[in-house]
Amino acid sequence: MRYYFLLATLITALQASAQLSVSSQGITIKANTPLSVDGLVLTPSVELTLANNTLQKSTTPVSTTPQSSISRVYQFSVVVSFSGTVRFTYLTTELNSNTEARLKLAYAATSSGPFFNSPASTLNTTTKTISTTFTNQNLQLITAASQYPDLSPTILLPDANFPISSSRNFVINIFEVAGVPTSQGNAIVTLTAPVGYSLSFNNSLATINVSGGATTVVNNTQWSIIQNQGNQQITLRMNTGQSVGAGDTSVLGFTISRTTANSGSVSNVTTNVAEDASKTYDGDAANNVYARVISGL
Repeated sequence: MRYYFLLATLITALQASAQLSVSSQGITIKANTPLSVDGLVLTPSVELTLANNTLQKSTTPVSTTPQSSISRVYQFSVVVSFSGTVRFTYLTTELNSNTEARLKLAYAATSSGPFFNSPASTLNTTTKTISTTFTNQNLQLITAASQYPDLSPTILLPDANFPISSSRNFVINIFEVAGVPTSQGNAIVTLTAPVGYSLSFNNSLATINVSGGATTVVNNTQWSIIQNQGNQQITLRMNTGQSVGAGDTSVLGFTISRTTANSGSVSNVTTNVAEDASKTYDGDAANNVYARVISGL
């Protein structure tokens, strides 16, 4: 026999158990009926059936990016496909060095991760609640963790072959991949050319003709050079009042020229986002470096 829960009051006893255990007979929670288990409230938008499953709360943090979660983790023994709202309460003592104001609901579809933060999380630091809405999302682990901006660069240089004394135009794409806007005027990016090549950056450019590619709109006017080491390494800082929006991209146009590189040489042009201890523009240094192979013909 399958049991149907229509009212949250029918299952309030679960809150004292810190665990929900469902046998093979199963339970079905009607749409828009909250299921509350030890601070976690699941409100499905469509009928939800659970069977042969257990929901347990743990006080052991899990590894998320860029730091560990809070000390409150809910785990299903079997993955649940869920549509609706997930909400839970937390305690200040459970923050585990996370910055409360930056908390996002974090979830994983398997017991080993990886974890994903929900950019659409709603946080109330007064009531100590965090929530988000899912559609057909597989869930096995639910927790919360601080989320910071995360800048990750790539280099677009389709034609990377350099005859003697030749030049190539290219762009650096700086992606914000965490869904969190950066602070204004703080991001720092460095571009380094190998020996035998020189770099140039014009902060008045609005477009650039990428060698082997297409004319590309660039954001050079939003950045300024703060250090130039012999045109071989250029460091830029974003101008005051400028930022990279959540999920947006800042595009920088450069020119690289072959000067003394030997014919037949193979080397790298490298870009990196500066490590940000304050995490105001970058909270994950693991994806801050990108290299492009170039060849001297």
